[in-house]
Amino acid sequence: MSAVELRDVVFGWGRGKPLLDIARLEVAPGERVFISGPSGSGKSTLLGLIGGVLTPGRGTVRVLGESLGELSSARRDALRVDRIGFIFQMFNLLPYLSVRDNVALPCRFSARRRARALTEATDIRTEAERLLGHLGLSDPALLDRRVTELSIGQQQRVAAARALIGRPELVIADEPTSSLDADARADFIALLMSECTAAGSAIVFVSHDRSLAGQFDRQLDLLELNAPARPAAA
Repeated sequence: MSAVELRDVVFGWGRGKPLLDIARLEVAPGERVFISGPSGSGKSTLLGLIGGVLTPGRGTVRVLGESLGELSSARRDALRVDRIGFIFQMFNLLPYLSVRDNVALPCRFSARRRARALTEATDIRTEAERLLGHLGLSDPALLDRRVTELSIGQQQRVAAARALIGRPELVIADEPTSSLDADARADFIALLMSECTAAGSAIVFVSHDRSLAGQFDRQLDLLELNAPARPAAA
């Protein structure tokens, strides 16, 4: 069983030319895949399809053995919260919650994530603090602040820790290092790799920063993967 499998997937926002037309994409369990491409090429849209946030106009998207097109919206939501860690480009943190509570949030909604988080920690609070500490956010005063009081780079790290808590089977990361300096970026990549190795999680990671590509098992260029972006044969 693949962690991710797309077959003959077509997606567009209107009646014009499709943004994505992908004949085949597979990600094996535990595989780490880096996808690059220029702005507007459909990277975030591809992750939305894999995460079940978007549905294709045609084709099949299977994630962790589930055909997303056969699931109701509620069941897609349940799959995402139970088994997928999603680092959104816009973070999607809850402004009225503290740093620590934002990280712990998946474990409030998913008994599966909570149980997996507690295999190594005595409580969810401790596990959230462990992940944040690895990302340079260990100051006790900071952990109780609302996330709106943090810098953009700090918020990005909180979003990363939230995606990793509970050891999801698939981590989807949309430009997760765009607001990080060199040291914070290195800490994030190290944590991502170590946590996903421990959990056996697959990673689908999109970024403009090609300097990160060498740390992944496979590198893909969306312009080559996507049929509409391919130049016509001479």
